[in-house]
Amino acid sequence: MLTSGIAENQGAATSEGKGRSELITLRQMGQMLDRAMQELKLDSDRVVTLLVETVSNLAVQAEIGQVLRDAAGTAGRVVTIRCRQFRQIAAFSGAKGWS
Repeated sequence: MLTSGIAENQGAATSEGKGRSELITLRQMGQMLDRAMQELKLDSDRVVTLLVETVSNLAVQAEIGQVLRDAAGTAGRVVTIRCRQFRQIAAFSGAKGWS
């Protein structure tokens, strides 16, 4: 009987130690999950910031593109007008190759 009582006490102590170990492991896992969630939040904030910057850059690029298209159109019209003027001068002076 005495031996069985000692064995029970050892079993209880082992079980209690195992329970504490499992509790420590669970706490550590909880802390790891908390850190992971904080990092995920930071990363998602960074992604949002990058997306906002990208949209802003795209808007600026669209504006620059429009200005360049307008300038190209204006330059095209200027070239057309100048060519017409040169043709008129050439026709008036009798030069060949401009008609």
